[in-house]
Amino acid sequence: MPKILTYINNKGRSIKIGYFDPFYLVNFDGGTSTPKTKINTSKGSGQDGESYIGSTLAMRNIVIDFQIENNYSANRNLLYSVFIPKSEGTLIFEQDNIKRKISCRVESLEINDNKILKTASLSLLCPSPFWEDINSIRNNIASWLPAFEFPLEIIPNGIEMGQRQLSLVVNVINYGDIPLGMVVEFKALGSVLNPSIFDVYKQQELKINIEMEAGDIITVSTLYGKKRAELNRSGIITNVINALDSDSVFLQFGPGDNLIRYNADQNLNNLEVSIYYTPAYLGV
Repeated sequence: MPKILTYINNKGRSIKIGYFDPFYLVNFDGGTSTPKTKINTSKGSGQDGESYIGSTLAMRNIVIDFQIENNYSANRNLLYSVFIPKSEGTLIFEQDNIKRKISCRVESLEINDNKILKTASLSLLCPSPFWEDINSIRNNIASWLPAFEFPLEIIPNGIEMGQRQLSLVVNVINYGDIPLGMVVEFKALGSVLNPSIFDVYKQQELKINIEMEAGDIITVSTLYGKKRAELNRSGIITNVINALDSDSVFLQFGPGDNLIRYNADQNLNNLEVSIYYTPAYLGV
């Protein structure tokens, strides 16, 4: 399958660029390669070479060159209305069985109409250089499994409507290339004291010191730049980040297997736990 690029701006307007009219893809640069690494070093007096301090990945610059075919004036105005300078949007990449997205901002759109063949060059800057899966993964690590099915047979001793998931430890798989944060949702079916999850490999815990009531939902985000902890009680949202246990860590999933255990100080069977995460990649 040939490449198809879809850009969606923050107003929901979109444009597709590929091997078809009216925007025929000529070059896609900076999207399939890994982001550049910035290596930080220090140099002492008289030192040969330098000492390594650390390294970070630079933001990604994606440049898309394409031809404008048919109805030039109308399609040029369409480009102006979608690729608004400085505005935020999402670029979706599709090829073969791969479909991923990346958040970006429009740096520039240059249109060359001095020749018979009209061309354009689009530059996008991606502050976070990682491509992500289109949809987040939901992993119910503590839940009730439905057992209600048809045809329905009523027996004298009653019927089983559901089963409690037996294992307290589950393997959460990060299919991406980098460690990533998550959103953890604790839901109370009855009274629950101090819900938590625990990373078995890293020996790290995320714990909320709260007595939950039936219907309460606590949402904790460990995403970079979006860390939060909120309690939803009867539709009222309260910031409970101060209720995090002093030894708590904003857990990150490493690539591959992550053994996660859920727990509570009291009434563990009243607790449901769901984890949402979006695998991220160095390229497409």
